[in-house]
Amino acid sequence: MTAPNPLKKRTGSLAERLWRRVDKRADGCWVFTGYVHPTRGYGQMGRGRQSEGLIETHRAAWLVTFGEIPAGMFVCHRCDNPPCCNPDHLFLGAHRDNMRDMRAKGRGRGAQGSTNANSKLTAEQVAELRRRRLNGESCTALGREFGITPQYVGQLERRVWRKTA
Repeated sequence: MTAPNPLKKRTGSLAERLWRRVDKRADGCWVFTGYVHPTRGYGQMGRGRQSEGLIETHRAAWLVTFGEIPAGMFVCHRCDNPPCCNPDHLFLGAHRDNMRDMRAKGRGRGAQGSTNANSKLTAEQVAELRRRRLNGESCTALGREFGITPQYVGQLERRVWRKTA
């Protein structure tokens, strides 16, 4: 008897191949245990034949549970856990719904305020800068003192700048 070839494609339907690689956790998330994209965090698997390409596993879970995904619709996560494939944690939404959900969960804009690695100012410095602008100091003078451009001084008057952690 010959040893199985580890490179040979596994067989089975999309549903069979998906569900056998899911860990049903106590918190309710069904986490895909196969390949997970290193930056996006979504599980990915082959649709079937190599020519059919890959599918993100939360989309595969929707497809095998509920059927086709309407054109232009996103499969979004209620649990905010990208490798989760639990159909109860998924919902369909248009792009604007997905963006609204992302913002409501505090994601999507990257690190803001003092948590941004490129930030030159602390929350206290921003408060001081705004106070001094209200007292009439020029953007040019403040920019020179704080090491930022005059344009950025003006933006800080209007922009939300979050003090975080």
